[in-house]
Amino acid sequence: MDKQSVTATFYLDSSVLVKRYAVETGTGWVRTLCSQPNYVIAVAIIGLVEVAAAVGGKLRGQIIDQATADVILTSLKADAATQYSLLDVDQYVVDEAIELTR
Repeated sequence: MDKQSVTATFYLDSSVLVKRYAVETGTGWVRTLCSQPNYVIAVAIIGLVEVAAAVGGKLRGQIIDQATADVILTSLKADAATQYSLLDVDQYVVDEAIELTR
């Protein structure tokens, strides 16, 4: 995406990102947000693992079936490769984020 065409950047943590893939309260809003061509969706790379874990929990809790879980995880990986700005998180970033909460 051309940097001049970006109108907004949104950071989605895993609790929000999972709503794109599993129907929950807020799913419509998240899907609309992610479909905007001028928006950058930033995700911490570890958030992908957290979403996968949430999907696993939904599978074990029989909220979704195996086929649905497989589709979600395939979509998550494809979207991560093509649609998200993936952020590395190291100790410095964690420490700075903690300081911002003060």
